[in-house]
Amino acid sequence: MPGDQHNFGTVVIDEVFRLDGWVTDGLSDVETSDLLQRAADDWFDIVGLTISCDCHIATLPSVIAALRNVSRNSWLCIMVGHRVFKADPELAAQSGADGTA
Repeated sequence: MPGDQHNFGTVVIDEVFRLDGWVTDGLSDVETSDLLQRAADDWFDIVGLTISCDCHIATLPSVIAALRNVSRNSWLCIMVGHRVFKADPELAAQSGADGTA
């Protein structure tokens, strides 16, 4: 999630998917505009966002809506994760994400 300082989890998840044969594109420490541009430039099946701080949850629905708006894939799946969603899994659906892990 733009503004979030959580990088270790994204590296681990990127590696797990890559080792299972997925083509991955791990981004960390990016601005929202950079994330949206990347999503608009290529086809993605899944976008995963991690949030380690509750302070970023308020902007999550608008980031998810913007990702869906610019994506080349009209069936884009957006997954969210980290401690915020472990504490309250309903936040994933409330934010517009397709799921959480």
